[in-house]
Amino acid sequence: MIADVVDTLLKPGNLDDVGSSYGPIMGIIILGNIVGAITERRLFHQIWVIVLILLTLTFGLGNWVDIFSGE
Repeated sequence: MIADVVDTLLKPGNLDDVGSSYGPIMGIIILGNIVGAITERRLFHQIWVIVLILLTLTFGLGNWVDIFSGE
């Protein structure tokens, strides 16, 4: 995820293409992954899988809506 953020920032104009939700979503994912690497709590990992799926779907669907609406 960190490599993706760096890659996105290095490409000219790419930050505009990914949308305004990219930063907060990537921040949540990076922070959650750090917590997941530290904790052994099974409940956290079970919940984190669901959160990651929801974040990925909402971010992806939001981008598709932007593409098809012409924004």
